Amino acid sequence: MTSQSQRSTMTYTHLTQDERYKIHALKHQNVSLRRIAAELQRNHSTISRELKRNIGPNGYKPVVAHQKARTRQTRRRNATEFTSSQWTLEAGKSDQHQP
Repeated sequence: MTSQSQRSTMTYTHLTQDERYKIHALKHQNVSLRRIAAELQRNHSTISRELKRNIGPNGYKPVVAHQKARTRQTRRRNATEFTSSQWTLEAGKSDQHQP
């Protein structure tokens, strides 16, 4: 049994636009998902999810895929940015609820 301190930390990076162009080119050459993944040193499930999320009626378009990914990143729940006045307002609310 592996203790938590012995486990490696999970790290990942988002696909780059260059990687998306490579996926497009290799997919166009009918290269398998596992081979594409090996070429990009990614897991095959990453490539599969990328294609599933971003394939449209005209196939996989790397520019559109990259734009969609950036849009999804900005819509994440934890990606919200607050203005200084919003922070002040929130700080005031928390002060009101102090015992």
